Amino acid sequence: GSLAISDHTIPHVVERTRDAADDVRRVAYLALTSKVPVASVSIALRASAIRRGLAERSPSVRAAAVEMLKRWHMAFEGDVLALLAALDAESNEAVAEAAVKELIHVGKIKPAEVAASVADGVPPGGGLRRDAKKTRDTWREDPSVLMTPEAAVYWRVVCEALHASATQSGATAATAVGQNQVVSAAVAGERLESLEAALPASAADLLELVAAADAGAVFVARQLLPLLTLLDLADATARRGARDLVDAQLRKAPTDADATHLDVAGAASSYARGGDGAWERSLVAVLRAA
Repeated sequence: GSLAISDHTIPHVVERTRDAADDVRRVAYLALTSKVPVASVSIALRASAIRRGLAERSPSVRAAAVEMLKRWHMAFEGDVLALLAALDAESNEAVAEAAVKELIHVGKIKPAEVAASVADGVPPGGGLRRDAKKTRDTWREDPSVLMTPEAAVYWRVVCEALHASATQSGATAATAVGQNQVVSAAVAGERLESLEAALPASAADLLELVAAADAGAVFVARQLLPLLTLLDLADATARRGARDLVDAQLRKAPTDADATHLDVAGAASSYARGGDGAWERSLVAVLRAA
């Protein structure tokens, strides 16, 4: 708490977030909140501090870490995508996801308002309702048409939050009686409407968007793929499209780059995107839903 802050001492402050003593960890987070500008902290240290803080078992230390996250969020003028870019969402996916979830939990991100921004024409990062064909045809000449990694993580987490809220409210309505049942049912309906507003108009549109991202941004495609499980795949065309997508990915041969990443030539049928099996698990989840 009394340590002078400089480029030399900042890594030592972050290292104290691992201290055995709760009080020391708490003071370290308070120092990062009040004395250390987020721009002075490296990407690796930012990710480490947030990862440790949001996984804290001590309530007081976790509360201090959440305050740090909120202060960093405001340092980017409330721009969540800028914060996720500062965390390098592609390299630190779990940290970026945890940060968005926590900002939703503390009310800094309101999923219903985010969904409403689609209708207003100003969705963060361009939203999910975009011209997938144009993206797939032009990304080589204009990479800016691709959804950014931070936007992909952001929209996936927001949509999953809306779906979870609708499911929980629906379950409450099913067991409640009287006014509580009416209120819970209304909340569930509102959340479902918000989810529909945020997602592409149909499963076919989302499939097209995944295919477009797959052409030039595999990380983005992996973020979008789980959203298929939130859509109604009752339509035969949508189910067939989802199955065709999964089939094509499972049959796709590994490239030299994928083999290098795995360090085992030809070791995976779907070239293990992400290296941790997340891509394959997403494909299996979609196939089960279809």
